[in-house]
Amino acid sequence: MASSPRSDSFEVTDYVGVLRRRWWIVFALVCLGALAAAAYVAVTPKSYKATTGVYVIANAANANNVAGSRTATGPTVNMDNEAQIVQSSTVAAQAGKYLNSKRTADQLAKQVSVAVPANTSVLNISCAAPSPDGAQACAQAFAKAYLAVRQATAVGKITNERTQLVSRQKTLRRR
Repeated sequence: MASSPRSDSFEVTDYVGVLRRRWWIVFALVCLGALAAAAYVAVTPKSYKATTGVYVIANAANANNVAGSRTATGPTVNMDNEAQIVQSSTVAAQAGKYLNSKRTADQLAKQVSVAVPANTSVLNISCAAPSPDGAQACAQAFAKAYLAVRQATAVGKITNERTQLVSRQKTLRRR
């Protein structure tokens, strides 16, 4: 028996020949893919994202004096804690007031994400919304609410310490 000189592998020209003979199937699949992509783009809800940067410095509310620190830069701020505070329900409730929103604090907090670039004291507060103006307003409201909450915390801490010192002073004067 003689074997035929048939090769077991296909070459590019063989594939092109198959595609040329079945061009209408290729054309139909391309059209179907284009229609599916157009439908997806038309149906998918639009989402916009805005980011606001907040520079964080140590104050009475967030200063951490690190014992035995080698740096003489003063108190440090734990940026991971600050990022969690931005996403807290307290800040979200305050942001809801700024936005005049009827949504709950938890619903608003889900729209927000916070990133801290490495070796910085900056909080990048991002907010997603269905419109560009809504995303911008949301990011600004969360930044403003974060600053208001941190200021209130600092003022409360200073007031509490002042009250304790005045009380201590009265006790020392009596002696």
